Amino acid sequence: MTAIDWNRRPVAIVTGGASGIGAASARALAERGARVAVLDLDADRGRAVSASIGGVFVPLGVTSARQWRGAVEQIRGELGPIELAHLNAGVMTFPPGTDLAAASDLASISDSAYRRIVGVNIDGVFFGLRALAAAMAERGEGRIVVTASIGGLTAVPFDPLYAMTKHALVGLVRSAAPVLAGRGIVLSAICPGGVDTPLVPDSIRALSPPLLAPLAVARAVVQILESPEGGIFVVRPNKPEPERFPAPSIELT
Repeated sequence: MTAIDWNRRPVAIVTGGASGIGAASARALAERGARVAVLDLDADRGRAVSASIGGVFVPLGVTSARQWRGAVEQIRGELGPIELAHLNAGVMTFPPGTDLAAASDLASISDSAYRRIVGVNIDGVFFGLRALAAAMAERGEGRIVVTASIGGLTAVPFDPLYAMTKHALVGLVRSAAPVLAGRGIVLSAICPGGVDTPLVPDSIRALSPPLLAPLAVARAVVQILESPEGGIFVVRPNKPEPERFPAPSIELT
């Protein structure tokens, strides 16, 4: 895999790009030289982020395969072939401010709450990977980073469904990466520790744990995209340099 030629201004997309890690990633990619498409359901914030970096905003509900196909075609038409992607959109089982015990009580979680988190965190990534893999394979190269979580490598007792979805993403990336590599596509996952975004439950934030700044995660995403090999990359508070675990093997000590 050749190095990214940033002077050529490659086309990059970021889902969940209206806020948090996604907005920081969009800015970091634009600063590096990419032409960035910000994808999100939040049109006001998404347009604001895209305007601030000279990019474009594309409305997208990641749970819709049809919208994914339309977004990829729109971006190709406006900016050109997509070369870099950060599939970042994600949610926890319940919004911030909800009683922390609610997400841990599996017996009381509604079907709609379950479908919502699975739809965004798993379907959204799969539909994105499917659309991007087809588009990138036409050119014979591309680089994709999926936002998983340290919760994809360990237990999250206060939100088991979140851990389930992030474990699924780690498994998907580890298993799909070798096949995609044969088509010139480098697939990786970033597993950050706690990140200072609105997703962090208030009760967890109140404990004052060390949290990563979104910008630190965004810079790690750029480093991972620049890596010639895919893998599972862990980023921890106070240790923002991504640590790589080769796909499909992971060895944690």
